[in-house]
Amino acid sequence: MDGQAFQMGLESSIKLEPFESVITVRTLTYDRDGESPSPKEPSPAIRECQIKQPWALHVPDRGITLELESLKPWTDFSELADYSGQAEYRCTFDCEQELSSGLTAFLEFEKPVAVKPHRFRPERRNIGFSVFLKTPVMDAARLWLNGQYIGSLFAPPYRVDATSALKRGVNTLAIKVSNRLINQLSNAMLYDFEYVHKAYGKRIEDIHDFENLSPASSGLAGKLKLIFSPK
Repeated sequence: MDGQAFQMGLESSIKLEPFESVITVRTLTYDRDGESPSPKEPSPAIRECQIKQPWALHVPDRGITLELESLKPWTDFSELADYSGQAEYRCTFDCEQELSSGLTAFLEFEKPVAVKPHRFRPERRNIGFSVFLKTPVMDAARLWLNGQYIGSLFAPPYRVDATSALKRGVNTLAIKVSNRLINQLSNAMLYDFEYVHKAYGKRIEDIHDFENLSPASSGLAGKLKLIFSPK
């Protein structure tokens, strides 16, 4: 489609230059007659409260359990920097809100923040193809509240409906987080390629960018809050 125009099916067409791309987002709601499109606004929160309780970080594969005053990536700890796998964050918190009044309860992390590109060798890549974000969930999480599974998070918005599992009084929240394999691969000492060279010869001088691998931030970070909105 390089250098060609294509019809969007809306009011206009868009012409793309070679290697150029565009994303359009259009969300509309209609009345009963299918007319008068209007934007759908989310229900405003009537109450918010931060979950400030300490957390327990448990990494079964390493036999490690850490007590945290607040949410932190497990890569902040040297003994877990090269760990790829699953870890569980757990805490208990009190809820004083009565949910029988027709409210919806959400657990919500902070919004992602754009950060400066951090390519090791930017001259070898066009960094314009990537958007770098600092996210609260790294990289995917599943949530259980009082033993009930309430949802998964892997992309914005980092928000999950907790109404069905939330109760008045003490609640137990467990979040199981999985990260990427790059953390394990970043420990180059684990890998010896001599046997590959002996079997097939050293066809490539070095493995592409292998010397530049470093652990990616993994786990949970930032603040978590409980939000109550009208249904």
